[in-house]
Amino acid sequence: MRIRPGFPISLVPFMVRRSSEMCVSKGKSLEVAPRSGIAGLVVLGRRWLARKGSAMGFRYLCAAAALSFLSVATPALATPIGPPPLSCTGGTCQGSIYELTYNGSPISSTATTQTFAITLTIDPTVYNGGGAFINAVAPKVSSKVNSFILASAPGVLANWTTMMGGINAGGCSGSGSGFVCAKDTTPPTDAPVPFAGTYSWVFNITIPTGTLFTGANAASIKVQYTDSSGNKVGSLVSEDITLEVIPEPSTLLLVTGGLAFLAHRYRKAA
Repeated sequence: MRIRPGFPISLVPFMVRRSSEMCVSKGKSLEVAPRSGIAGLVVLGRRWLARKGSAMGFRYLCAAAALSFLSVATPALATPIGPPPLSCTGGTCQGSIYELTYNGSPISSTATTQTFAITLTIDPTVYNGGGAFINAVAPKVSSKVNSFILASAPGVLANWTTMMGGINAGGCSGSGSGFVCAKDTTPPTDAPVPFAGTYSWVFNITIPTGTLFTGANAASIKVQYTDSSGNKVGSLVSEDITLEVIPEPSTLLLVTGGLAFLAHRYRKAA
């Protein structure tokens, strides 16, 4: 399991704990649930109902709120594809790790279309395909694309050219229904490999309403590695992948803040 680069997931236990601590009287300790996730929430809910109105009951309610937050944070874990122990069913990952994610909601919509911000993240730390650059990338999240823009990319955004379609030996091919492609300048300069870190491309893709591929391994990606002159090296990456939902960090912080505020109001009223 991997977490989207840039999200300070190490803060999650602190935020959960801090929200819970604000629910209890000063000097009191919060009883820890014997289970976590939904199972723990059910157990704590039953205990609260049995002790409704008591201070102990309130502490259980606070613990349930904290676990509820944690269950919201859990989807922030995405399942990538790549070398063992990960899965790479097409056998073309070449040592790199790939993730395809979005935040769960369209960034805009019309009566007939939805636009989603789709992020393709590649970790080429242990890339072993012999190339020197990632030269072109192409995700597919629907069978039909109305339009798209490349919102961000490694290096200089203006260096990346875009077109509909997938990838062939020359880069973006202009063919392949549902694919959208971004290609670096020639010779490539912006995504050298191997690289001890990650690269991300964000595509704002407009598709017919209700056609987003959200099933297991329903989406697809293509990636081209090249030498320093832009000549293809090794096989094209062509893999099925699951489009994962990752809530924005601001959403997680909003949930935490809401729990803390409600706890504070309850204590003042008590």
